[in-house]
Amino acid sequence: MTRWALTATSRTRHLTVGHTTGITSAVWLPDRQGLRTADKMGRICTWDDAGRLAEVAFAAEPGARGQTILSASGALALTEHDRGAMLWRVTDGRNLGTRRGSPPASFDSFSWHGDVCFAGQFGYRTVDVYRLNDDVPQFVTSIAATHVRATAWSPQGDRLAIASNDLLLVVSVGEHAPEVLRRHVAWARPVLCWAPDGIRLAVSADPAFTMRRTDFLAPKARTLWIYDTDTGQAAESAPPGMTETMAWSPVEDVIACSVRRTRHRDRVALIDVGTGRTVERRARPHQISVIAWSSDGKRIGLGTSLHDVEIWDVTGRSFRRLPTGSLQRISWSPDLRRAAVKRIGRTPEIIEADKMAPPLRLGDDDCLSIAFSPLGDLVATARQEQVTVWDARSGKPRVQWGAYPRRIPKRKPTSTPLPWVYGLAWSGDGSRLAVHTHCFFDRTAPALSVWDVAKPQRLAVLDGGEDSTGTIAWSPDSSLIAAVAREHNVSLWRGDDYTLVRQWQTEGPDEVAALAWSDDSTRLAAAVGNHVEIWAVAQKQVTSRCLGHTGNVKHLTWGTDGHRLATISDDRMLYIWSAQDGRPLAALDIPRGGVRSLSWRDSVIVTYDDGTIMSWDVCNGRGRF
Repeated sequence: MTRWALTATSRTRHLTVGHTTGITSAVWLPDRQGLRTADKMGRICTWDDAGRLAEVAFAAEPGARGQTILSASGALALTEHDRGAMLWRVTDGRNLGTRRGSPPASFDSFSWHGDVCFAGQFGYRTVDVYRLNDDVPQFVTSIAATHVRATAWSPQGDRLAIASNDLLLVVSVGEHAPEVLRRHVAWARPVLCWAPDGIRLAVSADPAFTMRRTDFLAPKARTLWIYDTDTGQAAESAPPGMTETMAWSPVEDVIACSVRRTRHRDRVALIDVGTGRTVERRARPHQISVIAWSSDGKRIGLGTSLHDVEIWDVTGRSFRRLPTGSLQRISWSPDLRRAAVKRIGRTPEIIEADKMAPPLRLGDDDCLSIAFSPLGDLVATARQEQVTVWDARSGKPRVQWGAYPRRIPKRKPTSTPLPWVYGLAWSGDGSRLAVHTHCFFDRTAPALSVWDVAKPQRLAVLDGGEDSTGTIAWSPDSSLIAAVAREHNVSLWRGDDYTLVRQWQTEGPDEVAALAWSDDSTRLAAAVGNHVEIWAVAQKQVTSRCLGHTGNVKHLTWGTDGHRLATISDDRMLYIWSAQDGRPLAALDIPRGGVRSLSWRDSVIVTYDDGTIMSWDVCNGRGRF
């Protein structure tokens, strides 16, 4: 078996999807252009003023996939790279400079002043300050400090605050960096933010770590200090439940901060600086990791440690949740230029793969299943028992059938059956839709039915379809419908009169995870455990088995020539097989898990749950990955 017959194409693409991992930075763009956010994997998302995703950016450097912080205007970014940092421009991803760091340094020590200066600890003993001149970083000075936990620039850029677990230092930035304030302290995990006047400094920190048993059983509350850096005086308070994220309002003496989880809910609060009292507290779904005030102090951008981004309208007392989260389902258009995607708790969308464009929303509700039609003009979605067919260009609904989705009581079981739709499959001509429904509470029998999309009208309920698991595949010529049934069977129905014509018993105890028809509709491939069986429909027998994976096969697709098959399994291996005899032609370790789709047109294309698209060319000579 050759391991060199796959070569990566020259670029990795990304679907225009929101964050799929924790948020690390957020800034408001000038002139009400919206909010820009960054996450732990180096993805930067730009949201317009209406909360729609307008742009997604990555650094051009392949290895720049780490915690990222944005400059004040969002034009530049620092990304954790090789224990140090990489500076890059957001508009084109260009690398402007990279510096390695030593192991004791923490990326949490980095901070920006505008788009001009940044500081951070690259080594053990100093904080280094850089200034940008025509996008070229130039070293300014080093400030002696060890084990730095946080830094923060004053709004005017003339002072830099540095905090470790035993020292608070404020310096006036220049060639010699004279000290403005030095305090020896004893605290842990300090966080810094400046008042708009550039004189007062807020420090939030936990009590210093001790080995006392009482501290483990009843940890002390986090303390908030407000320092006057001119006089060195400090006011102390202990806002209840305060955690490590905070930001000072640019227009008034109010600090927004995250609050410890209580009653299964994380919270965000506003604290009056003068009194130290909480003036407002709101529950949120997840822990807040980033807080960014708008310049007018009327809105707050919130990012969570999961992947959520929200806009808090402080004056209107409302929240707007922006579309983020990993992709759960992906269905590609026939030309592989558009993808219909769904995420948990989010509205389904159609996303352009080859150009940067805002996603096309399909309604306002979540869905369970999604499928692009073979002609590329329609998209079907299912929410509970309601099926909606959408125009793929305008995003407007064409037809809809099924009962309106009902809310599920959290504690009291409902007496009303909910036959939810778990599987959708289009006919080859795009005129009909096979729909698999299953009662959420197992109170009604499952069913597999066929619908005419244009009318809409149910044409048939397939005999034996009640045993289907929801894995369905309609042949490209529309002549046969295949569905996985219980006890590891694959049933086939005629596509004209919908009669059951045959059943195929797969080999072994493993369940069938996926089905795929060849383009000529003569063979059906089934992923059964860690192997693939290829069934010739006319001969009614298995013609070949593909053996080699060590994990369960989750995705499979046919090559356009009909002679080869591509598969991906839990062992993170991509195989190319000969469909004639099941012989492996090539194998490749894919970079990571989280595969959501496998396609093969001119190249083998893999789509991941974070919207990353990687493609490989199948070659005959020695290549490179």
